[in-house]
Amino acid sequence: MFSRKMNAGINDGKPLMREQVSTALTELSDELGRRRVTGEICIFDGSAMVLALAARVTTKDVDAIFEPAG
Repeated sequence: MFSRKMNAGINDGKPLMREQVSTALTELSDELGRRRVTGEICIFDGSAMVLALAARVTTKDVDAIFEPAG
């Protein structure tokens, strides 16, 4: 399992909208696919509330854990 706090500079500390988070995760998936890396990303906290539950409009960051397959 891999866990690291990162600031990807997506929005320079401003709240992230659902579309921004979704786009960033799609770009990450595309890049991992090009590198032939498979695994699972688990999204937590505010970003999960924005993406899955629509309980919030924005989140300040994306908390996630990536675990490579195998």
